[in-house]
Amino acid sequence: MDQASEDQVRRALAAVEEPELRRAVGELGMLRQVEVHRRRVEVVVAVPQARWPGLEELAARLEAALATVPGAPRPSLRFEAMD
Repeated sequence: MDQASEDQVRRALAAVEEPELRRAVGELGMLRQVEVHRRRVEVVVAVPQARWPGLEELAARLEAALATVPGAPRPSLRFEAMD
């Protein structure tokens, strides 16, 4: 199976609804970095504050979205507070 492209991964993740704000991560500009490597996808997501409620739910939704992308390796999610 071919490896997923960065564009495929970005599209899947950008469509994920943020549970607290109820809008898509892409629409909110929260998806900061996506790098597809052979065995993992590194994703950086910006959240409004370090102790963001719903962070675990957001991570679960992002992982579930990534699982729908054919050939996507396992994710490495990192959350950063918006500046």
